Amino acid sequence: MVSEVLGVTDHHIFKSIYFFDPNGLRLELTAQLADEFQMLEESKTAHARLAEWTARKQKWRSEKSAGQVIEALRPQQNDRPEVGTPRRT
Repeated sequence: MVSEVLGVTDHHIFKSIYFFDPNGLRLELTAQLADEFQMLEESKTAHARLAEWTARKQKWRSEKSAGQVIEALRPQQNDRPEVGTPRRT
């Protein structure tokens, strides 16, 4: 069975890929990029961002059940637009 892989999604503090296991459960693999200090800073807004994603997912599920969407719900490619790419010196 071939499973669609969604990713790589750059969350700036980690990168993720998403796929389905043979039972149809969505799985996520991540690789952390941030150091301990960055992770602590990100934890301050994590709950608000998770709530936003949950609301987006619920809306998609409702639209899907009404036949309004056919594509899989994908994470935004850049879910943190306020975070720029670090400059290399």
